[in-house]
Amino acid sequence: MLERTLPLRLAVACAVPVFLTAGCGADSPPKAEGEVSAAEVKAVTDTFERFFDSSISVDQKTALLENGQAFTETLEHQAHSAVAGGATASVSAVAGDGPQRAAVTFTIKKHGIPLLPNRHGTALELGGSWKVAAATFCDLLRIEGGVPAACDAAAATAPQSTGSPQPTG
Repeated sequence: MLERTLPLRLAVACAVPVFLTAGCGADSPPKAEGEVSAAEVKAVTDTFERFFDSSISVDQKTALLENGQAFTETLEHQAHSAVAGGATASVSAVAGDGPQRAAVTFTIKKHGIPLLPNRHGTALELGGSWKVAAATFCDLLRIEGGVPAACDAAAATAPQSTGSPQPTG
């Protein structure tokens, strides 16, 4: 009798720890402060790269920018600007920067040549979508020397960055 029950006992003894260590609850451990998921990094990267792509329509850019409607005229002007033509951006780092915020390091390129390397900006998750923060766009407009009134409002409401972006690759 002992010989018949021994394999069953061994199977139960081995199976119980497996079930106990499987645990309950979330599939992944909670994120540490400042940490962003791979999906968030991809979404932020896609948003920045699309927003700064000179081939994207003004309507699409407006949707990718915080308070984009306030910048429509500026975006239309840039769409016809020789300076903005051929512009793209590449994101090199994204880090959590508080609830629904990410600190982003990016490079603006023209025809593939880096013009503004390692710029620091912010992405905001608004209504379930990541957007380029208006303050980030305004910082770049200041370099060009043409700052619309909408930037004054963005500067007044922009919270200070608390995170340090980490490389995306």
